[in-house]
Amino acid sequence: MQFVQHTSGLLLLMTSLCCDGIRAQDSSNMTNMANMTNMTSMTNATMVEPPMPAVMTTNMTQPQQQQPSASIWTTEELVTDLSLPGAPNATLDVRYTGSLQVTLGNKLTPQQASTAPTVCLRNVSVDCEPPFALLMVDPDATSRQDPKFRSWLHWIVVNVNSTEKLHEGDQAVPYNGPAPPKGSGPHRYVFLLYCQRGRRLQGSELAPEKRNNFNLAEFVNKTELGPPLAGNFFFAENP
Repeated sequence: MQFVQHTSGLLLLMTSLCCDGIRAQDSSNMTNMANMTNMTSMTNATMVEPPMPAVMTTNMTQPQQQQPSASIWTTEELVTDLSLPGAPNATLDVRYTGSLQVTLGNKLTPQQASTAPTVCLRNVSVDCEPPFALLMVDPDATSRQDPKFRSWLHWIVVNVNSTEKLHEGDQAVPYNGPAPPKGSGPHRYVFLLYCQRGRRLQGSELAPEKRNNFNLAEFVNKTELGPPLAGNFFFAENP
């Protein structure tokens, strides 16, 4: 009887240990499954949030970079007010002292634009060989609402030999910085680049007697420059 009881107790103990082991293994398996489920969820969550929208947004905005360059010449009425055949196809790189850049309609003070800027073409090819002619005019003299002195001539540079230094050439008309009348509102100061079609111009013969009432279209026709190759403009006022 004692042997049987001892054996039964041993069997019960072994059975208990086996059950505990099975339960421990089941618990371990369940823990592993839970961990795998969590890892899968984390992986899925990571996969659900790829950085696609940023890439798509960049690609979508790329084609519109050139559109404002053309349309702003029309919306700001520069094509009509200057009697241009159309908006320039390229944008001039114009920079004043202190790296102040002209960016198709930004605002500068007359003081910031008081000295001649550097002008060039960057990463742009034009269908023209040197020499070039560069002009700067203000169609809003004395004001945009009353342009009785349209246009005011600010600058003429001719016989320019390099697109990297369009401000260097024969200074037919020296640079004259913006000086809008007080309270006349914003003035548009416009740069235009023309092709001289292989001909050199006599700068001394191009200078008008006065700067006001400069007829840009008449000047272009007289010198046979054709449509503008590139351009840029900024606003300035004397409040």
